[in-house]
Amino acid sequence: MGPDIDELKRRVAERKPLSDLDVAGHDLSGLDLAKRVLTDVRLTGANLSSTTLREAMLTRCDFTGALFEGATCDRAILHECSFEKARLSGASFHKATFTKCRLAGAVFRASKLGRATFLTSDLTGAVLAEAVLEGADFIQCETAGIDLTGVALVRVNLTGADLASTSFDGCEFDRVILVDTNLARRVFRGIDLGQSQFTGADLTGCDFRDANLTGCNFKGANLKEAWLDGARARRALFIEAILDGAALVGAHLENAVFVDAKATGADFSKAKLRESMLLRAKCDAAKFVGADLTYADMSHADLRGADFHHATMFRTRLHRARLLGAAAISSAALGDDADLAEAEQWGSSPPSSAKVSSPDDESRPSSPKVPSSRRVEPPPSTPTPTPTPTPSAPPAGELGAKLNLIVYASACAWATVHPDRSAEGWARYGLVGAAIDVEHQAWRRQFDKYPEEREEFELQLESFKRHWGRRGS
Repeated sequence: MGPDIDELKRRVAERKPLSDLDVAGHDLSGLDLAKRVLTDVRLTGANLSSTTLREAMLTRCDFTGALFEGATCDRAILHECSFEKARLSGASFHKATFTKCRLAGAVFRASKLGRATFLTSDLTGAVLAEAVLEGADFIQCETAGIDLTGVALVRVNLTGADLASTSFDGCEFDRVILVDTNLARRVFRGIDLGQSQFTGADLTGCDFRDANLTGCNFKGANLKEAWLDGARARRALFIEAILDGAALVGAHLENAVFVDAKATGADFSKAKLRESMLLRAKCDAAKFVGADLTYADMSHADLRGADFHHATMFRTRLHRARLLGAAAISSAALGDDADLAEAEQWGSSPPSSAKVSSPDDESRPSSPKVPSSRRVEPPPSTPTPTPTPTPSAPPAGELGAKLNLIVYASACAWATVHPDRSAEGWARYGLVGAAIDVEHQAWRRQFDKYPEEREEFELQLESFKRHWGRRGS
């Protein structure tokens, strides 16, 4: 037992500084030390139950193995103190600050730590089960093996924490900051993580299946081989994230941003990517089978060897995308935009009268092209259109049409404006006799399966009617 217990009580009574004292093992329960300054006080194994340390300043104090149950330490400032294996269950540390403290093995079960701050402290193996942590900050702390069972993590900041072995059983997540954390191979299946921050986090092999990731920020995070099947990640940010080999089958990714992301071999089959942005994304050998890419922007993306079978690509922008070996690109997708290409050229180099250069040969494959992203690109205006087939026009899809949507709309408009010369118009595109009826039937099937393509067709049809009506021939 520490020999300075009487000296401590005298100094407390006389309101004198409390420093260089040894009161280890003594019963100090119920002692009022509010707003006091304690420096180099040894309290190992002491009983501080129900003690009041509100707004106290403690420096280099040793509370190893001490009992703090029910103590009140709100707004206390603790610097380089030791609480290793201390029992602090039910204690209140609201807005307290721990700086460079040793808290390994400490038990904070059901403690009140709302808006508390832990800076560069060691919490290895600490137990915070069922604690109140709303708004708490853990900055650059050692957190291996920490127990967060049953904790409501509301606006909690765990920047730089190693949470690979942390217990999250029964946790609730609400706008949690997990920047630069290690969460490799953790399971968050079905958990609500909405609006949490995972910037730069190691999420390798994590299981986010069916989780709510709405509005989450994964900028620069490593999601290699992670599982996000069925996850709800609308408006999530995956900027510069690594998703190589990740599974996102059936994920809800509407309005998600994948700018500069790396997703080689990722599986987006049946994913909802409507209005998502994959600008400059590296998605070579990725699967988009049955995915909804309506209005998605894949400009400058690397899509070599990607599989788009049965994908909905209504007005999907593929401006200067690398498409070598890409399979089943829909005719409803939009190809290179000449105006945008010119603007990009001006933005990257001084104006020049030379023709805007196209991407390298690898990005302009011999595979079917897609229509321009300009709203209407009518045939060249010449005195008399020359009937020439268009072998480079992309197929309409898997339902048998030979012409792409824009070419089909142009031919239909010609036939409507010039019914007496409709055969001439169809012949321009290599269709004569019964082949014309077969083409109409194929497009009816296409429109039945993809109603949004019918809407685009009707817009193009009206535009081409005006075009052919003005030309008159």
